[in-house]
Amino acid sequence: MKKLILLSLILLPIIKSNAQTYVSGGIYSNTTWTKAASPYVLTDTVVVFPGVTLTIEPGATVKFTDTSCIEIREAKITAKGTTTDSIIFTSNSLAKQGTIIINIGKTIDTNEFHFCKFDLLYVPIQYNYISFSPVIVKNSSFTNNEYAIYQTGRYALIDSCYFKDNTTSIYFSESTLASSPVYVSNCIIQNSWCGICGTGNQTIYKNILIDSVITGIVNTGGGLIEHCSITNGKAGISNTIAPSLEHPGITPSGHPVIKDCIIKNNSIVGIKVWEDTIINCIIDSNGVGLFIRYHTYNNCIKQNSISYNAVGIHIKEYRNLDNIYCNKICSNKNYDLFYNVPFGTNSSFPNNYFCTSDSISTRPRIFDGYIDIKYGLVNFMPMDSGCYKGLSISDKKLIENQTIKLYPNPFSDNATLEFDNPQAKAHHLSIFNTLGQSILNIENIKNDKILIDRNGLQSGMYYYRLSNSDGVVGSGKVLIE
Repeated sequence: MKKLILLSLILLPIIKSNAQTYVSGGIYSNTTWTKAASPYVLTDTVVVFPGVTLTIEPGATVKFTDTSCIEIREAKITAKGTTTDSIIFTSNSLAKQGTIIINIGKTIDTNEFHFCKFDLLYVPIQYNYISFSPVIVKNSSFTNNEYAIYQTGRYALIDSCYFKDNTTSIYFSESTLASSPVYVSNCIIQNSWCGICGTGNQTIYKNILIDSVITGIVNTGGGLIEHCSITNGKAGISNTIAPSLEHPGITPSGHPVIKDCIIKNNSIVGIKVWEDTIINCIIDSNGVGLFIRYHTYNNCIKQNSISYNAVGIHIKEYRNLDNIYCNKICSNKNYDLFYNVPFGTNSSFPNNYFCTSDSISTRPRIFDGYIDIKYGLVNFMPMDSGCYKGLSISDKKLIENQTIKLYPNPFSDNATLEFDNPQAKAHHLSIFNTLGQSILNIENIKNDKILIDRNGLQSGMYYYRLSNSDGVVGSGKVLIE
């Protein structure tokens, strides 16, 4: 009996030294980690046993050592910070180490993380396949981690979060049930090898700003990618992990829908298409706007603006092109359409608009068998100069590429945001902090410029998103000195 009591004392989190609480072993009853007793330093693995809740108070700090982790074993973790008192999860050294592993099984508890900061960890949140309960992460930041969120479970909601300098920000696998989708919304992702890597069919990505990420979104399953801005990487949206045009990658398991997105300034490819449906997107200033390796009768690519890329559309493998129509394809540097399908298969590519009035002026903008006899020929007639403006499954008109200027940037007191608005359409401006929280909203902007006042905001980096009834017009960074 004495030996058992001694073991329990070692396992329970009660050892304090120099205002720290050292923890390891099992948690067998509902436990709260307080701000007053923090930081909590994990000297080894902590297991929260079935039916038990671990609550972490606002302002608390949790530090991980070596290979330590917190395992939620059919149990529950609740870490709800506040806007003024975040909860911090970090390494106890300069190395990336530490993981929160959620193995829920068939329990129905919801695990929640609000206003948390995860920094210098190996995998801050690992949500395993056997899990059936929701994991909710909101208003939190993830910086300098290996995998910020690694999810192979069922349902997850990630909203209004900020990711920066993670090797992979979000990884998803196995979200196959329509009743348990994965949502990522209102997030900002910067400087990752992969922003969002997903293979699950039921994934929904909305209102996400991705900047300077090697591959913005890898989606080898189905789902919806909507109102996202993906800029300044190598590959915007791809069906392969490696940002290479020739890499066959992973065989997709679904048919993603990409709509109302801005894909811009990605050096290799804007969107690498497998069986995607792409509607109402601006695909601008990329290496290749659309790279199409495989396309079927079940998908459509329509009502997109594909301009100012090195190549507008590169078609590598013939399938069916009649469902690629009503797109505006023009002002691309080398070719608007590059058709190097092996074995010389001819193809039809009708009802698109090349910003020219006749076939004679359009023909030089298309690479096919007329330039290299190894390849087939493309029939691009008839052309349609009007349908790209009006067709959309969402009944929204295409947002034309606009020139948006923000000056001065950085600024000290105020800045001016200037944009094209010849029809005096009402616009909405949102400013977000680095946690993805909306901190300033200006409605009903009907002229072509708006003054952004500092309004007591602290110095640092912020993000803006300008939108109207048609969707997102543009987005970018704001620096306040």
